[in-house]
Amino acid sequence: MLQRDGYPDIYLWKGDRILFYKDKMREIDGKLVTSELVTNIWLDMNYQGTAKEGGVVFPKGKNLKSG
Repeated sequence: MLQRDGYPDIYLWKGDRILFYKDKMREIDGKLVTSELVTNIWLDMNYQGTAKEGGVVFPKGKNLKSG
């Protein structure tokens, strides 16, 4: 489970995200309707471990080499 402040928690099972219908409901004009809140892609993806992905070197980026 990934807990997020201000957003529904994310549950994963064997690499798939489990969605709950209650998290897709909103009250609009006094009626419950299906909706999907728009979030930022950076909140929805797990970015840990992607820094070295692809082997791309950014010449003006941080130097991550140690020593």
